[in-house]
Amino acid sequence: MSAQNWLSAAAPKAREAGSALFAGVFNTGIALGAFIGGRVTDTLGPTAVLCVGGGLALLALPVVVRAGRPGA
Repeated sequence: MSAQNWLSAAAPKAREAGSALFAGVFNTGIALGAFIGGRVTDTLGPTAVLCVGGGLALLALPVVVRAGRPGA
């Protein structure tokens, strides 16, 4: 089930508001990623962006694994 479907199921009487919230959070994530990536590039160089991204992916891995388990 996708995040947008989950959000619609959580608020069935406010689907438009849920969609707007989903789009806002998604766009905020893109903006923060671009901002942080730009700051890291300016400070440490382009290779550091890959290291920071990899580190963030490793930090997110337990959450993704747990969310993928039925009954979690």
